[in-house]
Amino acid sequence: MSRHHLWAEPFLWIHAAGIVTLPLWVLVVLVGLATGDPLLPVGLEKLLVELAVLPVVWMQMWRPFYIFSAVVVTVPPAQLDERRRQVLAGFQQSLYRFVVLPIVSALVVGYVGWSYDVAPLFASLSPIHQAPGSRVMGLLIAVVGVLGMTLFAQVPAAVGLLLMHSDDEAQSWLPVPTDRIPWEFSVVGRPLEKLETWLPRWQQGSPTVEMEVEEEIVGIADVADVTPEDLLEDLDPQDSDLDPDTSAADE
Repeated sequence: MSRHHLWAEPFLWIHAAGIVTLPLWVLVVLVGLATGDPLLPVGLEKLLVELAVLPVVWMQMWRPFYIFSAVVVTVPPAQLDERRRQVLAGFQQSLYRFVVLPIVSALVVGYVGWSYDVAPLFASLSPIHQAPGSRVMGLLIAVVGVLGMTLFAQVPAAVGLLLMHSDDEAQSWLPVPTDRIPWEFSVVGRPLEKLETWLPRWQQGSPTVEMEVEEEIVGIADVADVTPEDLLEDLDPQDSDLDPDTSAADE
């Protein structure tokens, strides 16, 4: 079973790469909680910050992030072929919604609780630690950090789970109907038709290329009056692995 078709989708790798921003959001949460002196009971302040995971959790549970996007622009849903709409269906898996999503959310909440306890040790990192109203600002900063941390942990986790599937498994997913995409996914950004041409799929393993090769083989077989199977059997599998230097010397 092959994985190269899913692995050849550049939009999956773009959003998987979002995981590299996670340390930044971790630091933002810590600095926010280290800012100012507590105004509310400890448990209440923790809860207020921890609840910031809910918007992203709700989105990923009911309307997963539309993966065919880059920064503030998106590929219009009408441009998605059947295979890409199958990829979208992969983000609606029960395994992600009811296993991976809660686990990642629990890790984020656990980090918030830990960072709240150790935050006073990092008060020097906050440039507004002693400013008037600094605690309110600090809590707002922490909430923004939790939102970013949750988003850039959940989306790469969903992508990573998707990339673990083979193409055979992906083929069994029912493509999301084009008209249902705006209702079932969170499409963030301005539709840009040219985005598809800016980020072409890798050619290796592309269904389009494989189809063209298959048609070429059939055409050669017809000319040679043999079956495509017989033609493939006659091919030497080592022909494609010739050493370029050896080939040049032979010429």
